[in-house]
Amino acid sequence: MFKPILYILTASLALSVPAMADAQAKKSPSVSTSIDKIKSNTISGTVLDENEEPLPGATVMIEGTGEGTSTDMDGNFTLLCHKPEPTLVFSYVGMKTKQVRVDKNYNYIRIVMEAVPNMMEEVVVTGYQNIKRENATGSYQIIRAEDMDKRYTGDITSNLEGRVPGVVFDPKSNTKDENAITIRGKSTFNAKESPLVVVDGLPIEGGMNTVNPYDIENITILKDAAAASIYGARASNGVIVITSKKAKSQKLSIDFNADLQISEKMNYDNYNWASAADLIQLEKYNFDAMLKNSPQSIQDNFNLLDRGKANELTQVMRVLLENNRGNISDDEMNSTFDRWSRNNYRKEY
Repeated sequence: MFKPILYILTASLALSVPAMADAQAKKSPSVSTSIDKIKSNTISGTVLDENEEPLPGATVMIEGTGEGTSTDMDGNFTLLCHKPEPTLVFSYVGMKTKQVRVDKNYNYIRIVMEAVPNMMEEVVVTGYQNIKRENATGSYQIIRAEDMDKRYTGDITSNLEGRVPGVVFDPKSNTKDENAITIRGKSTFNAKESPLVVVDGLPIEGGMNTVNPYDIENITILKDAAAASIYGARASNGVIVITSKKAKSQKLSIDFNADLQISEKMNYDNYNWASAADLIQLEKYNFDAMLKNSPQSIQDNFNLLDRGKANELTQVMRVLLENNRGNISDDEMNSTFDRWSRNNYRKEY
């Protein structure tokens, strides 16, 4: 009696196992399907320069996301992207940033990047020599005339403010030259802190405010100890190298600069300043007081007038002295004072 029951249980168990396996197969995709999906979302390519040389370390980013990668030693890259037809951003030092939209039918792209002319041809002017950018050592910053023209200032120092890292400007300084600049922080307590200024290879003592801002082609700021190998102890506070514009052979170049500054006109009526008539009355009162109480002061003014130093006296005092000597009549003096009293110098100013 027990054998038929055993057979029935065995058969039912055997039938249930294939059914469960078939249901699990329907729920999860196969391994080959997952691999095909990864392949379709994978973008690979090569980044080259203008000479068809690979660019190792070039940055490849998916626009609008933080996902990206970099190229290997052969300029190759592989990137997994889930966005349909993404836009890749390629960047490299000294090269123009390039954006490429990847078509969904292509999984391999070949990118040729262009060099930035200004960066590749840029030279560092140290004063005694011109060094190519890639051969320059030390910390430096270059500011061109085009950058300075974007900001209008009356002096070079104000134009440099906020442009160079590590260069600090003292807002409390009364000067507008290199004495208001500190490079690499405070270097001494009692000695001079201002950097050395070099114009066309020669150190100057007059200061940066003696240089015409419109004659500057570029400014190189040498900020670290490498400058001391050129200028010695004078470069301990940094060096500001200014290169002026020069004529170029077989090429005519004309620069025109026009600056327009608009400001609100000052109103001096609220300052309670004395008018011209009030000042004339005050000087007449002082002159009469000197005639009565201090004749020597009047004589001292006459001596200035006789020695040709009339410019040290006010115009009213000169007229009063000439009238006292009899060179000007009372009518002429009063007529002159009436004419001057009607002038509104505050409005004219």
